[in-house]
Amino acid sequence: EHKEHLGQVKRLEDRDGDGRFEKATVFAKGLRWPSAIHCYGGGLFVGSVPDLIYYKDTNDDGVADEKKVVLTGWGNRAGTLDPEGVFGSLAWGLDNRIHGLVNRYLGVITNPNDPGAKAVTLGGNFAFDPRTMKLSIEAGEGQYGMGFNDDGRQFLCRQHRHIMTHL
Repeated sequence: EHKEHLGQVKRLEDRDGDGRFEKATVFAKGLRWPSAIHCYGGGLFVGSVPDLIYYKDTNDDGVADEKKVVLTGWGNRAGTLDPEGVFGSLAWGLDNRIHGLVNRYLGVITNPNDPGAKAVTLGGNFAFDPRTMKLSIEAGEGQYGMGFNDDGRQFLCRQHRHIMTHL
C-alpha cells in the first residue's frame, strides 16, 4: 500500500480567453488517487480512495480552506486499499443526486459525520444526495466515465466496453 498522498486538484485559469491556461493553482493537495471530481454548492466533491471529500474555498483565493470527509470506505479489499477500487466518475443525474462509478471491489461505506447512518456495502455503482449524504446502491459497474442523456439514461464505460448502458 502506498503511504504517500501525492495527488492534487488544480484550478486552471484562462485569463485572456485564448483557450490556453495562464495560471494553475493547487486547490487541494495530499490526496490518495484522486480520480473523480464534481462541482457542487460552490465547492468540489473529490473521490480519493477511501474517501469522498468535500472541499470549498471560502476566502476566494483559489485554494480550498474547508475540507470535510463526507463518506468513507471505498476501495477496501481484504483490509487494504486497492488502486483498482478508485472512483471512476461522478455525474449529476436528473434525480438531483450525484451518481458514481467504482470498479467491482467492495467497500463498506459509512458517513463519519452521522454515526447513526446505516453503512452501505457497495460492489459497483452508487448515487448520493449531496444535501443529506444519503447513499444508495445503483445497478451495474463501470470504470472510467459516465454521463446521462437528456432522458436520464445512463451511459458508462469499462476498458473492454467503451460505451454501455443498462436497460
